[in-house]
Amino acid sequence: MPDPVCPDCDVEMAETNCDTTGTNDRIHLRGEGLRGALGVGRRDVVAYVCPACSLVRFYAA
Repeated sequence: MPDPVCPDCDVEMAETNCDTTGTNDRIHLRGEGLRGALGVGRRDVVAYVCPACSLVRFYAA
């Protein structure tokens, strides 16, 4: 996936790390229902930041 463009500044956004408060926590999308509760189909999320305005967006990896 090419780096997304900021909708406010029209500048290419850069991939960045997002910190969480827990140890080894990750932000991810979980499926619905029983399969989601079991972690089946879970997808990690990638964070992008705009270098001009600091807008942060999350995208499913």
